[in-house]
Amino acid sequence: MTAQYDLWFHPKARRAAAALSPWDDPVARAGISADDGGHANTNPSAQSKIKATVWAVVPAAGISRRFQPGSLNDVDPGSGPAAVKPKQLEPVAGHSMLATVLDALEQSRVAGVVVVVNPTIAAEIQQDRHASPRLAYVVNDRGDSQMIESVQMGFAEVDRVHSERGGTLLGYLICPGDHPCLRWTTINQCVGAFEATPDQMIIASHGGQRGHPLILPAYLARQVSSWPATDRLDTLRTRYPRRVREIEVQDPGVLMDVDTPAEMERAVRLARQQQQQ
Repeated sequence: MTAQYDLWFHPKARRAAAALSPWDDPVARAGISADDGGHANTNPSAQSKIKATVWAVVPAAGISRRFQPGSLNDVDPGSGPAAVKPKQLEPVAGHSMLATVLDALEQSRVAGVVVVVNPTIAAEIQQDRHASPRLAYVVNDRGDSQMIESVQMGFAEVDRVHSERGGTLLGYLICPGDHPCLRWTTINQCVGAFEATPDQMIIASHGGQRGHPLILPAYLARQVSSWPATDRLDTLRTRYPRRVREIEVQDPGVLMDVDTPAEMERAVRLARQQQQQ
Protein backbone atom coordinates (compact mmCIF):
# COMPACT_ATOMS: atom_id res chain seq x y z
CA MET A 1 0.00 0.00 0.00
CA THR A 2 1.22 3.44 -0.86
CA ALA A 3 -0.05 5.76 1.80
CA GLN A 4 0.92 9.24 2.85
CA TYR A 5 1.06 9.65 6.60
CA ASP A 6 0.98 13.41 6.97
CA LEU A 7 -0.90 15.57 9.42
CA TRP A 8 -0.64 18.57 7.10
CA PHE A 9 -1.65 19.02 3.50
CA HIS A 10 -0.51 22.24 1.85
CA PRO A 11 3.17 23.23 1.39
CA LYS A 12 2.89 26.17 3.80
CA ALA A 13 1.48 23.91 6.49
CA ARG A 14 4.18 21.30 5.91
CA ARG A 15 6.86 23.96 6.36
CA ALA A 16 5.16 25.14 9.52
CA ALA A 17 5.11 21.58 10.84
CA ALA A 18 8.89 21.66 11.03
CA ALA A 19 8.54 24.33 13.70
CA LEU A 20 5.41 23.08 15.43
CA SER A 21 3.49 19.83 15.14
CA PRO A 22 -0.11 20.06 16.41
CA TRP A 23 0.74 17.25 18.82
CA ASP A 24 3.77 18.98 20.37
CA ASP A 25 3.27 20.28 23.91
CA PRO A 26 -0.26 21.63 23.32
CA VAL A 27 -0.41 23.33 26.73
CA ALA A 28 2.78 25.35 26.40
CA ARG A 29 2.88 25.93 22.64
CA ALA A 30 -0.74 26.21 21.51
CA GLY A 31 -1.91 28.61 24.18
CA ILE A 32 -4.33 26.12 25.73
CA SER A 33 -5.04 26.37 29.43
CA ALA A 34 -3.76 23.50 31.53
CA ASP A 35 -6.95 23.83 33.54
CA ASP A 36 -8.95 22.16 30.79
CA GLY A 37 -6.60 19.21 30.50
CA GLY A 38 -4.66 20.57 27.54
CA HIS A 39 -7.53 20.02 25.13
CA ALA A 40 -8.91 22.58 22.69
CA ASN A 41 -12.53 21.65 23.38
CA THR A 42 -14.64 24.77 23.78
CA ASN A 43 -17.87 22.98 24.73
CA PRO A 44 -18.52 23.86 28.39
CA SER A 45 -20.20 20.50 29.00
CA ALA A 46 -17.12 18.64 27.80
CA GLN A 47 -14.31 20.78 29.22
CA SER A 48 -12.41 19.33 32.16
CA LYS A 49 -14.31 16.05 31.78
CA ILE A 50 -12.18 14.45 29.07
CA LYS A 51 -10.44 11.25 30.10
CA ALA A 52 -7.57 10.13 27.87
CA THR A 53 -8.91 6.60 27.51
CA VAL A 54 -10.52 6.60 24.08
CA TRP A 55 -9.30 8.00 20.77
CA ALA A 56 -11.52 8.31 17.73
CA VAL A 57 -10.66 7.17 14.21
CA VAL A 58 -12.78 8.52 11.34
CA PRO A 59 -12.37 6.58 8.08
CA ALA A 60 -13.43 9.02 5.37
CA ALA A 61 -11.25 8.19 2.37
CA GLY A 62 -13.72 6.03 0.46
CA ILE A 63 -15.28 6.75 -2.90
CA SER A 64 -18.97 5.90 -2.75
CA ARG A 65 -19.95 4.23 -6.00
CA ARG A 66 -23.62 4.29 -5.03
CA PHE A 67 -23.61 8.03 -4.51
CA GLN A 68 -24.21 8.90 -8.14
CA PRO A 69 -24.08 12.35 -9.74
CA GLY A 70 -27.34 14.23 -9.42
CA SER A 71 -28.96 17.26 -7.89
CA LEU A 72 -27.01 16.83 -4.66
CA ASN A 73 -23.63 16.94 -6.38
CA ASP A 74 -21.63 19.77 -7.88
CA VAL A 75 -20.44 18.25 -11.16
CA ASP A 76 -18.72 19.67 -14.19
CA PRO A 77 -20.57 17.91 -17.04
CA GLY A 78 -17.53 17.94 -19.28
CA SER A 79 -15.02 16.54 -16.81
CA GLY A 80 -16.38 13.04 -16.21
CA PRO A 81 -17.06 11.03 -13.05
CA ALA A 82 -13.80 12.03 -11.36
CA ALA A 83 -15.17 15.54 -10.87
CA VAL A 84 -18.09 14.38 -8.73
CA LYS A 85 -18.03 16.07 -5.36
CA PRO A 86 -17.22 13.48 -2.65
CA LYS A 87 -20.24 12.64 -0.55
CA GLN A 88 -18.24 13.46 2.60
CA LEU A 89 -18.22 17.11 1.48
CA GLU A 90 -21.93 17.33 0.69
CA PRO A 91 -23.76 19.85 2.91
CA VAL A 92 -25.91 18.68 5.80
CA ALA A 93 -27.62 21.39 7.87
CA GLY A 94 -25.13 24.06 6.87
CA HIS A 95 -21.89 22.11 7.07
CA SER A 96 -20.26 19.31 5.13
CA MET A 97 -21.16 15.78 6.18
CA LEU A 98 -17.64 15.13 7.43
CA ALA A 99 -17.49 18.44 9.31
CA THR A 100 -20.66 17.56 11.24
CA VAL A 101 -19.08 14.25 12.30
CA LEU A 102 -15.93 16.05 13.45
CA ASP A 103 -17.97 18.64 15.34
CA ALA A 104 -19.78 15.91 17.28
CA LEU A 105 -16.48 14.27 18.18
CA GLU A 106 -14.94 17.64 19.12
CA GLN A 107 -17.75 18.25 21.59
CA SER A 108 -17.48 14.76 23.06
CA ARG A 109 -15.19 13.27 25.69
CA VAL A 110 -12.83 11.46 23.30
CA ALA A 111 -9.19 12.36 23.92
CA GLY A 112 -8.40 13.00 20.26
CA VAL A 113 -9.49 12.36 16.69
CA VAL A 114 -7.56 11.02 13.69
CA VAL A 115 -9.32 11.43 10.34
CA VAL A 116 -8.24 9.36 7.35
CA VAL A 117 -9.12 11.10 4.09
CA ASN A 118 -8.23 10.90 0.41
CA PRO A 119 -6.32 13.78 -1.22
CA THR A 120 -9.44 15.39 -2.70
CA ILE A 121 -11.24 15.56 0.63
CA ALA A 122 -8.04 16.56 2.46
CA ALA A 123 -7.66 19.70 0.39
CA GLU A 124 -11.05 21.02 1.51
CA ILE A 125 -11.79 19.67 4.96
CA GLN A 126 -8.53 20.90 6.51
CA GLN A 127 -9.49 24.44 5.51
CA ASP A 128 -12.88 24.01 7.17
CA ARG A 129 -11.75 22.12 10.28
CA HIS A 130 -8.11 22.89 11.03
CA ALA A 131 -5.70 20.46 12.66
CA SER A 132 -5.39 21.03 16.40
CA PRO A 133 -4.06 19.29 19.51
CA ARG A 134 -7.13 17.04 19.37
CA LEU A 135 -7.59 16.72 15.61
CA ALA A 136 -5.18 15.34 13.01
CA TYR A 137 -5.45 14.09 9.43
CA VAL A 138 -3.84 11.19 7.61
CA VAL A 139 -4.01 11.00 3.82
CA ASN A 140 -4.78 7.66 2.19
CA ASP A 141 -3.87 8.19 -1.45
CA ARG A 142 -4.82 4.72 -2.64
CA GLY A 143 -8.05 5.17 -4.55
CA ASP A 144 -9.12 1.52 -4.45
CA SER A 145 -8.43 0.89 -0.76
CA GLN A 146 -11.05 -0.61 1.53
CA MET A 147 -12.39 0.99 4.70
CA ILE A 148 -10.48 -1.49 6.87
CA GLU A 149 -7.23 -0.11 5.44
CA SER A 150 -8.16 3.44 6.45
CA VAL A 151 -9.06 2.15 9.92
CA GLN A 152 -5.67 0.47 10.18
CA MET A 153 -3.92 3.67 9.12
CA GLY A 154 -5.89 5.57 11.75
CA PHE A 155 -4.96 3.05 14.44
CA ALA A 156 -1.28 3.35 13.49
CA GLU A 157 -1.38 7.13 13.76
CA VAL A 158 -3.15 7.03 17.11
CA ASP A 159 -0.52 4.59 18.40
CA ARG A 160 2.30 6.81 17.16
CA VAL A 161 0.88 9.93 18.75
CA HIS A 162 -0.06 8.24 21.98
CA SER A 163 3.37 6.65 22.37
CA GLU A 164 4.85 10.15 22.27
CA ARG A 165 2.35 11.58 24.76
CA GLY A 166 2.19 8.68 27.16
CA GLY A 167 -0.74 7.94 29.45
CA THR A 168 -3.33 5.21 29.31
CA LEU A 169 -5.00 4.30 26.02
CA LEU A 170 -7.79 1.78 26.48
CA GLY A 171 -9.91 2.01 23.37
CA TYR A 172 -10.38 3.12 19.79
CA LEU A 173 -13.71 4.62 18.74
CA ILE A 174 -14.57 4.12 15.07
CA CYS A 175 -17.02 6.49 13.45
CA PRO A 176 -17.18 6.63 9.64
CA GLY A 177 -17.33 10.05 8.04
CA ASP A 178 -20.77 9.40 6.53
CA HIS A 179 -22.75 9.49 9.80
CA PRO A 180 -23.70 13.18 9.89
CA CYS A 181 -26.58 12.88 12.38
CA LEU A 182 -24.66 11.28 15.24
CA ARG A 183 -24.95 13.34 18.43
CA TRP A 184 -22.04 14.11 20.72
CA THR A 185 -24.15 13.05 23.70
CA THR A 186 -24.48 9.61 22.14
CA ILE A 187 -20.71 9.41 21.72
CA ASN A 188 -20.31 10.28 25.40
CA GLN A 189 -22.83 7.59 26.34
CA CYS A 190 -20.80 5.00 24.44
CA VAL A 191 -17.50 6.20 25.91
CA GLY A 192 -18.97 5.99 29.41
CA ALA A 193 -20.15 2.43 28.75
CA PHE A 194 -16.70 1.48 27.52
CA GLU A 195 -15.00 3.00 30.54
CA ALA A 196 -17.22 0.84 32.73
CA THR A 197 -16.33 -2.37 30.81
CA PRO A 198 -13.05 -1.67 28.98
CA ASP A 199 -12.51 -5.31 28.04
CA GLN A 200 -15.60 -5.36 25.81
CA MET A 201 -16.34 -3.80 22.44
CA ILE A 202 -19.17 -1.29 22.53
CA ILE A 203 -21.66 -1.07 19.67
CA ALA A 204 -24.31 1.63 19.59
CA SER A 205 -27.78 0.45 18.60
CA HIS A 206 -31.16 2.04 18.07
CA GLY A 207 -34.42 0.13 17.96
CA GLY A 208 -32.46 -3.11 18.17
CA GLN A 209 -30.36 -2.30 15.08
CA ARG A 210 -26.60 -1.97 15.37
CA GLY A 211 -24.89 1.17 14.10
CA HIS A 212 -21.97 3.46 14.99
CA PRO A 213 -19.93 4.37 16.87
CA LEU A 214 -18.03 1.20 17.63
CA ILE A 215 -15.41 1.19 20.40
CA LEU A 216 -12.73 -1.50 20.45
CA PRO A 217 -10.48 -2.42 23.36
CA ALA A 218 -6.80 -2.07 22.50
CA TYR A 219 -6.28 -5.83 22.27
CA LEU A 220 -9.00 -6.16 19.62
CA ALA A 221 -7.68 -3.15 17.74
CA ARG A 222 -4.34 -4.92 17.51
CA GLN A 223 -6.13 -7.89 15.93
CA VAL A 224 -7.83 -5.64 13.39
CA SER A 225 -4.50 -3.98 12.55
CA SER A 226 -3.21 -7.30 11.22
CA TRP A 227 -6.26 -8.17 9.10
CA PRO A 228 -6.10 -8.37 5.30
CA ALA A 229 -7.96 -5.74 3.31
CA THR A 230 -10.69 -8.25 2.46
CA ASP A 231 -11.90 -8.45 6.07
CA ARG A 232 -14.75 -6.35 7.42
CA LEU A 233 -15.29 -4.75 10.82
CA ASP A 234 -18.79 -6.20 11.12
CA THR A 235 -17.27 -9.68 11.51
CA LEU A 236 -15.91 -8.70 14.94
CA ARG A 237 -19.19 -9.50 16.66
CA THR A 238 -19.22 -13.03 15.21
CA ARG A 239 -15.55 -13.64 15.90
CA TYR A 240 -15.78 -12.40 19.49
CA PRO A 241 -19.45 -12.77 20.48
CA ARG A 242 -18.71 -12.84 24.22
CA ARG A 243 -16.92 -9.52 23.98
CA VAL A 244 -19.85 -7.61 22.46
CA ARG A 245 -21.87 -5.13 24.48
CA GLU A 246 -24.66 -3.31 22.68
CA ILE A 247 -25.72 0.08 24.01
CA GLU A 248 -29.28 1.03 23.13
CA VAL A 249 -29.48 4.78 22.53
CA GLN A 250 -32.32 7.17 21.73
CA ASP A 251 -30.49 8.52 18.72
CA PRO A 252 -31.53 7.42 15.21
CA GLY A 253 -28.35 9.08 13.95
CA VAL A 254 -26.35 5.97 14.88
CA LEU A 255 -28.05 4.21 11.95
CA MET A 256 -27.93 7.09 9.49
CA ASP A 257 -25.02 6.21 7.21
CA VAL A 258 -25.22 7.94 3.85
CA ASP A 259 -24.42 5.89 0.76
CA THR A 260 -27.05 7.09 -1.72
CA PRO A 261 -28.76 10.39 -2.62
CA ALA A 262 -31.98 9.10 -1.04
CA GLU A 263 -30.16 8.46 2.24
CA MET A 264 -28.66 11.93 2.03
CA GLU A 265 -32.13 13.44 1.78
CA ARG A 266 -33.22 11.50 4.87
CA ALA A 267 -30.10 12.62 6.72
CA VAL A 268 -30.80 16.27 5.87
CA ARG A 269 -34.35 15.94 7.19
CA LEU A 270 -33.17 14.29 10.40
CA ALA A 271 -30.46 16.92 10.91
CA ARG A 272 -33.06 19.68 10.58
CA GLN A 273 -35.30 17.95 13.12
CA GLN A 274 -32.37 17.66 15.54
CA GLN A 275 -31.59 21.37 15.18
CA GLN A 276 -35.19 22.21 16.12
CA GLN A 277 -35.18 20.08 19.27
